[in-house]
Amino acid sequence: KRPPGPAGSTPAATGGCSFLTTRIEESRSPFTAFRIAICQLCDQLIRQRRQDEIDLLQAMLDDEDIVVLHRFDPRFQQMLKCKGDPLNYQNNQDRDRLPIKLQKIFRICIQIIAAPEFPVVMFLDDMHAVDKDSAQILKSVLQSGAPGFLFIGCYRQTTPEIQILMDLENTTSQRVEGLVERDVNDIIAALLSRDCVETEDLSCVIWKKTGGNPFWVIQFLQMLQDNESLRYSFEKYKWIW
Repeated sequence: KRPPGPAGSTPAATGGCSFLTTRIEESRSPFTAFRIAICQLCDQLIRQRRQDEIDLLQAMLDDEDIVVLHRFDPRFQQMLKCKGDPLNYQNNQDRDRLPIKLQKIFRICIQIIAAPEFPVVMFLDDMHAVDKDSAQILKSVLQSGAPGFLFIGCYRQTTPEIQILMDLENTTSQRVEGLVERDVNDIIAALLSRDCVETEDLSCVIWKKTGGNPFWVIQFLQMLQDNESLRYSFEKYKWIW
């Protein structure tokens, strides 16, 4: 049995709600974030056994779209079948057309899968690194008005691509300031499953080192865990430092 972790999370489904978590990474393909999100949607369809939505995807996507999905995740080969010979499209994947194909595929997936009874929440981190084509994909999805879809993006500074999204209707922004020491202590106590009084000294050090930046608080905890300054004791059944 794994101990409760002080940091990190994975895609999950709670009831009928699907949570997609991914990030923009400059060192990777600009569309990697959407490939990951689409594969997470595939996972939710399989877990929730939503055959009606799978049938709709089959009807609304053409063979070229389906071949793209087959390349993203082998499980799509069992879910979606090409009407013709897939070999006719596998060697005809024009990279210049990929943004347009992804825009269509992602929009259709969200429109079909997201619903009031099956809401989809997508969190995209490091949006300040988003490129123009990726911003257009997001814009297309956000303008589709899919019921039951909530998009949350995190960025460090505004860019022209982010401004395009902020100018859309029904969007809002919230500046996140540094946390006060008490809030940092509450977070650390919750993550470590300890009483707030027990974590005050640790939280004070972390708050001073990070300035209350939520991102660096988590990273600092991870660093402490990596060098074993913070570790889980199976003898005491609690985190110690």
